[in-house]
Amino acid sequence: MKKEKVIIVPSGNGYRVHYNLDVSDVIDTKVYDMSRSGMYPQMLPCSMREEAGVRIFEYMVDDMKPLSEIIKYEMNKKEMLTIVYNVLDALESFGKGMISLSYVSKSVQHIFASKETGEVRLVVVPVDKETTDLNEVRCLIKAIIVDARYSEMDGDNYVARLINYANMSGTFSSSDMKKNVEDMLLEIGINVENLRRTPAMQTPQMGGNSHILRGDAPAAKVNRLDVMRNNARMNGQAYGPNGMPPMGPNGMPPVGPNGMPMGPNGMPPMGPNGMPMGPNGIPQMRPNGMPPMGPNGMPPVGPNGMPMGPNGMPMGPNGMPPVGPNGMPMGPNGMPMGPNGMPPVGP
Repeated sequence: MKKEKVIIVPSGNGYRVHYNLDVSDVIDTKVYDMSRSGMYPQMLPCSMREEAGVRIFEYMVDDMKPLSEIIKYEMNKKEMLTIVYNVLDALESFGKGMISLSYVSKSVQHIFASKETGEVRLVVVPVDKETTDLNEVRCLIKAIIVDARYSEMDGDNYVARLINYANMSGTFSSSDMKKNVEDMLLEIGINVENLRRTPAMQTPQMGGNSHILRGDAPAAKVNRLDVMRNNARMNGQAYGPNGMPPMGPNGMPPVGPNGMPMGPNGMPPMGPNGMPMGPNGIPQMRPNGMPPMGPNGMPPVGPNGMPMGPNGMPMGPNGMPPVGPNGMPMGPNGMPMGPNGMPPVGP
């Protein structure tokens, strides 16, 4: 397939795409039939006609525009990630279906998309099968990312992350980058596995193969388990096969450095002031090294009217545990402590 031979002509409210075959071109009939069957919704349906002895592949597009035009509009994070994901998903699907990517016109001008739904269709011309240059696939993805106009409302660094993924050293992998984009979608609450399928595409021939991610899907319910798994991957924590945090050798959740069981995100449980809880149930020290704050923004007060320290013991004005009449530190109940850390015993 020679992408310079792909001609796009406006037709009514849509476009007509045609490709003139050379006399020597041999058609891959298997892929041609796949295109006509709708087995791959990301592939523009193809028909063939003959005119003045020339065979012509023809594609009709009614409800989409060239991606090169779509990305000229301001794209928000959800729209951009959806389109990039769907392009990568299409390329991966073709590869798994043994459709040579050399048949795919890897050009931003030759991909059709809907800004409203994020769905994409690619021009596939099943002639001149060659070895696929994966660097050409990388260049296509980079062109989509670099040429897009982004919303100023998205203040994070997701575009830089996309570029870094596309520039990853070694052989480019559409599957690997698709997984990275999937994780980025998950971060904003979109689980691609749970999104509804496109009703218009559920044809008998297609069966269950229609899995285009629609950007207009109703606010997808956030799968909390998937978010936990994603956070765990980012924190370097592994999950067990049941989707729960790994257990320690005693069958109990692993214990953190503060002696408390680790939460599902791999962090110690938090107190009401947002600080990690210590083994005594008292929030730990704040990052600035000062005692933890209570709900009123002041250090919690013990029974002696003095602020509580990070170990749950009351603190004196000098920051040290107050001293009782026996010269020993006062306990959390306001009673003096003995040398062994226990209340002194009377006669």
